[in-house]
Amino acid sequence: MAYKRSIELHPEAATYFNLAVCFDDIGELEEAKKAVTCFYELVSSDKEKKQAEQMLYQNGKKHLIFS
Repeated sequence: MAYKRSIELHPEAATYFNLAVCFDDIGELEEAKKAVTCFYELVSSDKEKKQAEQMLYQNGKKHLIFS
């Protein structure tokens, strides 16, 4: 709920990333995919995208990687 509230106040890529991971952890895969899509839309740096994808992969969440 805190991430969702934070997004309402000030949407940031990192918050969407964290929200995606949380949704995935509780089994809300569709919500996780929506949040990770928003993350990708807000991140302009390929380096930042690659770092995020590496973290997802290392934590067993490669199904959330879109690129």
